[in-house]
Amino acid sequence: MTLFGGDIDDVAAYAAAGVDRVLFWVRPLGTAAMTRTVDEMARILRPRLTTP
Repeated sequence: MTLFGGDIDDVAAYAAAGVDRVLFWVRPLGTAAMTRTVDEMARILRPRLTTP
């Protein structure tokens, strides 16, 4: 199941509800700010990422 527009703070609740993919909206900011945002999201989500 995929959730579109999820909140990074609710990932554990989504997983508990059976969601296995979440697409996040990154607000349109300058390139540097968007890169920092995506990097922070990756740091938070890294423990949940799996490789096929």
